[in-house]
Amino acid sequence: MNLQTLLKYENAANEKVLLKIDEDEVIMTRFAKRPIKMHFQPEGTTLTEYEGLGELSLFTNTLSIDQERKIIKINYQLSQGAQKIADYHLRIDWTEEAKGRKNG
Repeated sequence: MNLQTLLKYENAANEKVLLKIDEDEVIMTRFAKRPIKMHFQPEGTTLTEYEGLGELSLFTNTLSIDQERKIIKINYQLSQGAQKIADYHLRIDWTEEAKGRKNG
């Protein structure tokens, strides 16, 4: 059975962010002036459009999804052509929201 988790939060730049977490993939959508969608797949490269920079390559070095413990860890690299832009390390822990309570 393919279990999917959806997480919504607001980042430090006050942008709404939606994470779709599957067993083997995470999709992050940042709702900036121009939405940015990033696909994280185990040891895979995907493309994303980044406002002001254009098309970027996103290489996922590490993708760890633990639905039971409610933790994801992603280490990834953004590049433009042969030029490496930056390495990122992302860890997200979450808890279940109480029923009847709405956020975002």
